[in-house]
Amino acid sequence: MDNNKVNIKLEKHLWPDEQRKRKQKRLIILGVLVAMLLSFGSGFIFAKAANPTITSNTPTENLSSESMKRFNTVLSILKNRWYFSKDMENPTVELVDNAIIGMLEQNGDPYTDYMTPEEKQAFEEAINQNFVGIGVQYYQVDDYSIVKNVFRNSPAEKAGVMAGDIFWTVDNQSVVGMSSEDISALVRGEENTKVVIEFKRDNVIVKLDISRGQVNQTVFASLVNDEIGLLEIDSFGLNSGSEVKYNLDMFTEQKVNKIIIDVRDNGGGYLSALNQIASFFLTKGQVILQQEDVLGLINQTKASGNNYANFEKIVLLANEGSASASEVLVAALHDNLNIDVIGTKTFGKGTVQMTEDLSQGYALKYTAAQWLGPNGERIHKLGIEPTIEVKLHEVFYHAIPLQKEDEEPFNYKLDDVSDAIEYVQKALDFLGYNPDRTDGYYSLATENSLKTFQENRKIPVNPTITNETISQLSAAIQREWNINREKHDLQLSEAIEYLQ
Repeated sequence: MDNNKVNIKLEKHLWPDEQRKRKQKRLIILGVLVAMLLSFGSGFIFAKAANPTITSNTPTENLSSESMKRFNTVLSILKNRWYFSKDMENPTVELVDNAIIGMLEQNGDPYTDYMTPEEKQAFEEAINQNFVGIGVQYYQVDDYSIVKNVFRNSPAEKAGVMAGDIFWTVDNQSVVGMSSEDISALVRGEENTKVVIEFKRDNVIVKLDISRGQVNQTVFASLVNDEIGLLEIDSFGLNSGSEVKYNLDMFTEQKVNKIIIDVRDNGGGYLSALNQIASFFLTKGQVILQQEDVLGLINQTKASGNNYANFEKIVLLANEGSASASEVLVAALHDNLNIDVIGTKTFGKGTVQMTEDLSQGYALKYTAAQWLGPNGERIHKLGIEPTIEVKLHEVFYHAIPLQKEDEEPFNYKLDDVSDAIEYVQKALDFLGYNPDRTDGYYSLATENSLKTFQENRKIPVNPTITNETISQLSAAIQREWNINREKHDLQLSEAIEYLQ
């Protein structure tokens, strides 16, 4: 009888309402994370799979094989005899989905993913920046969600939201301590509906009525002077090519003959948009990129022509947040036209993702190739070195310190030493408060600088460095950067000087 003993490991089980909540949370997290990834540089080159020999209905292994027998046996047991299957709405569907997700999570490729119809839609909306909302990107510092960027011509910009604002309430509900996905669920809604948001700006609460609307712009253009135009490409969405063309036509009409192409913090997007944009600058037949597939075969993508010949001088801006498709554009223009790159080394994401539509709206996004530059150089995990290296203030290269789950809240005083103190010192230096050092030792001069910052911002003076101190300084940095960009954007200043 001993052979029939069963050892049961007891673990927390998710009840049906918890499972539904987790699924919803996963969907919202995906949308938030993709938006952040595209901003901070994990990056995608995303394309539609077009191989007619591979379809979702094509079996890749005989169902009678030993592997498939094992799988079907386990599936049958879990569906029919597993106690907790009774809590599932559709055990077969959910178990198969979980099996697929588990298979992908074990392969070590963070860019391969199985997506539900809702997740696929959220992913594509993030690349295209095409969704209904207010039009902000934000990040979290412990309990506080801080606006990083306000999309131009968005409902948020029209209502007066500013970078550095801290989400305080949404429709009278406090969001301090709330997760970013939960805040996103409150802020998003149907087009033309209103949401009332209170933001904390320094120590003042700003209440704004915002009408939700479509947010879908990925390219922005402005005139630096009569000769120089600035073209900022935030991502390579489906409509980015037409947006770039519209702005290049505008530059042409205004006799602009020099342009700055800014792909800093551009995490990539659609290969089709990349090809269209690269072709505006390359002559027909020049190689944009090369793709190496699973068999080692090389396929070249070449410019289609339609290039603008009226721009006498071009310079690129790139940084550690420039990834994937934006790196392709940098390599294509540098290798073919010897265009200089100003900034810092790019992220180094050199793989191409395809999507395969599955039944019932599901999709598989998978890595299908590694891309190489026109000259055959590999980018993956290496990045592209700038030809003219220019760094911003050191605070932008210091990760914002966050409280870990097993740690006590920050509580730093004079003579303490920590990474959080180092961040505070660099932040104060950027903001013009001149601490005596930036090595993480909490000196008297650092304390005085912090007190002055708090007094000037009408924040209650507290020399103890807490989690709230970190969020206040991080928010102040975002606001200062956006208000006084000409002063702080040394990379853009170098590009303007280069073209003059």
